[in-house]
This record gives sequence, C-alpha cells and structure tokens, in this order.
Amino acid sequence: MRQALSAGQIAQLARIAQLARTAQLARTAQLARYVHAALGPARDPAGGPVPPDDGPIAPEGTSLQPEDGPLLAELGRDGRASHAALAAAVHWHESTVRRRIEELRHSGLLEFEVDLDSRRLGVNLHTTLWLTVEPSRLHAAGRALAEHHEVPFAAATTGPTNVVVTALFRDTQHLYEYLTGPLAALPGVTSVETAPIIRTLKRTGSVP
Repeated sequence: MRQALSAGQIAQLARIAQLARTAQLARTAQLARYVHAALGPARDPAGGPVPPDDGPIAPEGTSLQPEDGPLLAELGRDGRASHAALAAAVHWHESTVRRRIEELRHSGLLEFEVDLDSRRLGVNLHTTLWLTVEPSRLHAAGRALAEHHEVPFAAATTGPTNVVVTALFRDTQHLYEYLTGPLAALPGVTSVETAPIIRTLKRTGSVP
C-alpha cells in the first residue's frame, strides 16, 4: 500500500525529475544550430511532436500533489517512458497520466529536455575556470562572459576567486585561443585558474 509523501519528499522528487532532463544541447550558439538540425522538432515521451504552447491548460495555482510522487519518480528514472509505460508503473489510466503530465508541463512544474553527448557535435573539451575580477568591474565582466559562445554557465561567487565559469571547446587549441583572446579582453580580470575536465564521473541523474 502506497504511503502519502511529505512536502519535502515531493519537492525532492520534482528536483529529481528536473535534473534527469538537464539539457546539454545548446552549450553554445553554434551547438544550438547543430542540435536543431540533428534532432528536428521536439517530441514528447509518447513519441509524438510536442504540441504548441497555447497557454496554461491547468487551473491557475496548479501545484504538486502527494499522488504525483510515483509519477515523478518514474519520470526521474526514465524521462523517455511512454504514457502507457508510466500508467502501468503507477497504476493510473493512461489518459490520467497524459492529462497530469500536460497540466504539470503547462503550469511550468515539469519540463522535458534532451541530454546529448556533446562530443558528437565536435565539443571535446570541458573546462572550469576560476576568475578573480576587480569588484568594481564584476558586473561588466559577467555581462561580457554571458555573450561568449563557449560559456554555458557563469556565476559570481565568494572566496579566493569571485567568478566561476564552465566553458566548452573543440580542442586544446580552441581553449588556448579563448584564453588569449575573448577571456583576456574581459574588463578587470586579474587572475585566471583553468581546470580542463579529464574524466566525468557523474553529470546529472536521479539520487537515491
């Protein structure tokens, strides 16, 4: 017999479902173009095209309910599962699964994204950068970083450095050109630490 989930467990399951579909598609503007050409129109878990977003179809104020827990757990385990497979796993009617997923999607509580091996798109080097930037120029440097095609993530931090950056490159030559070109031109940068990722042990996915 299934037990009711606490609010904390529901929130954790929602986070799991979101993490399981963290996008690795458009790390750069160039990657985004390649991905669109390779994948074509987006598709939902049942295999059909994702319908156009005509606005929320769920009542305003839709929120996660305790009975959503098993559904979110299954989606976290396999975000590609069909409506029929999900219905069998959570013991709902297939139409109920379809309707609830659409409600959660259109209310913004659930998103489906694609995880793609970026090496197939020519991106072979993932690098983390730690920058020290003059505080008075931190905002300007951050806005400039956000425009770099090689940078999918940048954030201001505290500690010995005050900006952390994730950057993607074709190879070490591309990294060198970035370090000595766009990065070197950033305002207020006084030091840079570079850490190429040599092996990824875990990226995203469900947690126990």
